[in-house]
Amino acid sequence: MPTIQAQDAAPLQTALINPRAIAVNQITHRVYVVDQSEGQVIMVDEASGATTAIPVGKVPDALAIDPLANRIYVVNSGSDTVSLIDGATEAVVATVPTGRMPYAIQVDPQLHRALVANTYSSVVTQIEGANNQATSLPLGARDAIAIDTKLHRVYLIGYEDAGLLIFEEGAGTQRHEPAAMHLWGLAVDEARSVLYATESQNNAVLVLDEKSGAKATIPTGAFPCAAAVDPRTGLVYVLNYGDNSVTVVDGSAGKAIATIPVGDRPEAIAVDGVRGRIYVANTHSDSVSVIDGRSGKVTATLPGGHNPYAIAIDDARGDAYVASFGTPSFTRLNTASLPR
Repeated sequence: MPTIQAQDAAPLQTALINPRAIAVNQITHRVYVVDQSEGQVIMVDEASGATTAIPVGKVPDALAIDPLANRIYVVNSGSDTVSLIDGATEAVVATVPTGRMPYAIQVDPQLHRALVANTYSSVVTQIEGANNQATSLPLGARDAIAIDTKLHRVYLIGYEDAGLLIFEEGAGTQRHEPAAMHLWGLAVDEARSVLYATESQNNAVLVLDEKSGAKATIPTGAFPCAAAVDPRTGLVYVLNYGDNSVTVVDGSAGKAIATIPVGDRPEAIAVDGVRGRIYVANTHSDSVSVIDGRSGKVTATLPGGHNPYAIAIDDARGDAYVASFGTPSFTRLNTASLPR
């Protein structure tokens, strides 16, 4: 199994990193990745391999896609704006003001609506795709968003907030769910109506039953920073930044069932449920660990570019990409070399 040695230099500290810096339009099979230093988004056409640079705002940090409308929303942390890209023309068609330092974004594709968390603001910006109109929702400073697109329920966390803020899109109501301080990553199992939130301070993951409201806490490794759900199996993969591992949680049993060592300082995780593969971006190792969901073992370690920190997967084709610092801003992983 090929491996990558840890790099000599520390990762760049001058720009924000975001696990949503790269995304795939699952309908058009085009990939979009932010290029922070150049103030642009790079589009990759998977069929031809051609790339297009699309100028956006300053320090683009994250993006989200409405595949049904073929619209890409790009958060510009340095401009306090969101750029809206038309996927048909690959051009910016609108620029929408947000609160101070927008950081996280999610799209509810059924409602053609984007929600933007502003780290240094008292509002969350809601953007309606039908008319590009923005509304400021008084939901406070937030740092991460997850949406259950079946229930149209929005989960927001602020790193200094002891709990979850839950916003119901249909009713426009909000409530606070007490939890630990320093919640870090969110993942929704829509098929089973369960939310997972990593408790970085407690080395645990919070499990919230969306329908009953029942809560449980499951121990993980050190400093869990992200989580991803395999929609077919219901297994949850929790990324532990502090001890370079992945905790595998059996959601139905409510317990951890395995710990898998990965590379140095993992920061992003994504699941290819069709092929049973879990990808982990090891930022300090310049590599991506590939876990086989059936055996629970790392079966490959692929080159991931310079400081990989976000992952996107084309569900239909099985192609996988990572966003990374430096030039180029992304790497297409050699998934054809992986064991089947």
